[in-house]
Amino acid sequence: MRFALHDQGSLRASTRIIVLMLFGLGCGARPRRGLPEPRAGDREGEHAGFISRLGVDTIIVESFSASRGVTEGDIIDRSPETSWVHYAFTVDSGGRITSFAAAPRAVAAGAPPTPYWSVSVERVRGGFDVVDREGDSTRRGFVPASADAVPLWRAIALYELVTARLRRAGGDSIALPMIELDPPRVRESAIRRLGADSVVIPLIFPRGERARVDPAGRILGVSGMATSYKWLTERVADLDVSALARSFAERDARGAAFGNYSSRDTARAVIDGGHIAIDYGRPSTRGRVVFGGLVPWGEVWRTGADLATHLTTDRDLRVGELLVPAGTYTLYTVPSPARWTLIVNRKTGQNGLLYDSAADLGRVDMTTKVLPRLTERLTITVEPARAGGGALRIAWDNLMAEALFNVVSPSAAHPH
Repeated sequence: MRFALHDQGSLRASTRIIVLMLFGLGCGARPRRGLPEPRAGDREGEHAGFISRLGVDTIIVESFSASRGVTEGDIIDRSPETSWVHYAFTVDSGGRITSFAAAPRAVAAGAPPTPYWSVSVERVRGGFDVVDREGDSTRRGFVPASADAVPLWRAIALYELVTARLRRAGGDSIALPMIELDPPRVRESAIRRLGADSVVIPLIFPRGERARVDPAGRILGVSGMATSYKWLTERVADLDVSALARSFAERDARGAAFGNYSSRDTARAVIDGGHIAIDYGRPSTRGRVVFGGLVPWGEVWRTGADLATHLTTDRDLRVGELLVPAGTYTLYTVPSPARWTLIVNRKTGQNGLLYDSAADLGRVDMTTKVLPRLTERLTITVEPARAGGGALRIAWDNLMAEALFNVVSPSAAHPH
């Protein structure tokens, strides 16, 4: 059976990519009591929801219902503006996917039209047919895969098939074929048990999301704290997604859209004739414990969000005892309660999670101090220092770290 999901609205292409890539992250859910033990392909009459939060802010909600091998659900995503995706999938008596489809819905009546998209997956002999539509373009592909394969998609209800499968297998891990949809291809992931009621699911991030499950394999909550997104999700008995979508859309209309999870900014300064710029992502505290929590002590931190934090200078700098020739570099830090370390790295253009110590130019100690007021968003500044030269300052939550530097004169940098 294939579901035909008709155009009832739109979802921006950027949001669509996020939906394709991200599995719901989060944890801290309270288990529901009295849930019956289901058979492999039977979720008769089940209805539940999930709430994903970034700190104190609700960012994604999902609601689904399942009956007679058919599951349908809806996902409302608030970033950067509210969007709504409807999905549906069918399973056979063994709990294996036979078809899957997803497409956008209108968040509110009269919403402005934007490019339409849809994706569908259908199990056929020897693999799966994948159809990806965007606007007037249609792409079709065939993915050779076993019947156990599962589409890699955002719906947590879909991934309960994975955790239930591990539960039924009875071992410590299973190999799971995953169908990536853009472009269509299959890859394997190992799903691991972690204690009596937890599962590690490394579908997107190598360190994996950690899901809490009940005896039937239902997901009660998922922690993304080992990933870059740090979302926490909990299971709830029910959600009115229509009412939530209208409420979020009304906020958007008032100019109070959630926006990107982390904005991008550039700190610029001219110090002793040298032009210096630092491009970085600005995550927000959102009520979370940052240092020693969101940012672990003693580990390399990308010092920002998304794309790596980059320093560009048109003059040689001496940061502490480290000579930094004119050019572009990536900055990392290692925060600790006693002191911080600034890392200047030659590799550039990468995601901030990718750190290669072999490319380090060098490391410099940073001084720290407790701030009198909390800084909600990560803020990096370059300012003149009182004693001459400049100061690179990193402030977030209740702490500020500082590294002093001097601009090297051309004659000193390149003596004859």
